[in-house]
Amino acid sequence: MVSGNKNVGEISEESIGKIASESGNEALEAVLKNVDDISLGKYTDSQIDEIIKEIGDSIKGNPLRQEYEEAVKNLSNYEHLLRTQGLDEKIVAMTMHKARRDLGVKYKDLTPQELREYIYEVNKKRYGDPLGGSFEFFEQKYDGDFSKIIEGAKRPNGDVDKLLENFRKYLEEVVE
Repeated sequence: MVSGNKNVGEISEESIGKIASESGNEALEAVLKNVDDISLGKYTDSQIDEIIKEIGDSIKGNPLRQEYEEAVKNLSNYEHLLRTQGLDEKIVAMTMHKARRDLGVKYKDLTPQELREYIYEVNKKRYGDPLGGSFEFFEQKYDGDFSKIIEGAKRPNGDVDKLLENFRKYLEEVVE
């Protein structure tokens, strides 16, 4: 049985048989009749299923993601330490942003490659940077309100599953 990838379109066993028999090549006919997965992209359907299975149905529910979110929330402790040093609000915001970005790098490096590449693509589209928004991006977004940058640094994305909902489609469309 042939399970077609969306990149290929509708391919039935009947059409494969027709291609093979019209070619007059018995070897080609045998190969085409035994294809389990057809894909013009980088991944076959079964590879995509395995990738999705490894990550789980919910990215937010993945243990690595939960560990990351906990680390982000714990940046509150770091903020407290910075504030006890009497640092300027902008310096606190810059330091918190860098700490959050560093956590992002650490956990992205631990993320399965396919998902990591997709996250980079999503971030490039949203922020123009694969690692997420730069300090300058958020400074402009929040009109220089450093307290908002600090709060954002301590808050993980509330609906990461919604943000990354097109991961399967990305895998189906990615080419080498």
